[in-house]
Amino acid sequence: MADARTLKITRHLKASRAKVWRCWSEGDLLKQWYCPKPWYVSVAKIDVRAGGASHIVMNGPAGEENQIYGQYLEVIEGHKQTFTDAYVGDWIPSTNAPFMTGYVVLEDAPDGGTLME
Repeated sequence: MADARTLKITRHLKASRAKVWRCWSEGDLLKQWYCPKPWYVSVAKIDVRAGGASHIVMNGPAGEENQIYGQYLEVIEGHKQTFTDAYVGDWIPSTNAPFMTGYVVLEDAPDGGTLME
């Protein structure tokens, strides 16, 4: 249920759903796009399954480092990922203040591309 704290972004991508899924599911691909330049991702360890952990490290141009730990809550292969920072994997609660629960849903677009929400 959406409320004032909900941010919803919908995009039409000129790539197949299988390719977009790989970009969300493979650490080496995630590192290539996950944050805006000049920032970059130095670590992208992701276990894309319900209960699987994620650890992403974003690095800034002045030496900043943002460690992101989380867990996948729901994974429907090729279609949906739901994730949170409230857990750090295998249903272990985070010791940091949880910030969000997010999801990505991929659908085939009529033109062969992908609709991503």
